[in-house]
Amino acid sequence: MNAFAQKTGGDSMTRSVYRFVEHTIRHAPEGGAIFELFCATCPETSGPQVQQDTAQDWALKHTARNATHDLFRREVTDYARVTREGS
Repeated sequence: MNAFAQKTGGDSMTRSVYRFVEHTIRHAPEGGAIFELFCATCPETSGPQVQQDTAQDWALKHTARNATHDLFRREVTDYARVTREGS
């Protein structure tokens, strides 16, 4: 008797039925968000901020102090929740 037959209790193959369930992923507002701006000219950043305005204010002040530093990379980190369709 082969190893598969020993596991299944005989020479027959077991069958499985799979049911595919649709899932959706969406922003989860209760998780909040983190905002950070990075100067493209120098290594300075706003640091992680809970309020978008705080990060933006930092960028405006940074450009006021350094006129040629007017390009920034924005990074927003948020949370998402996966739910089953029909649940």
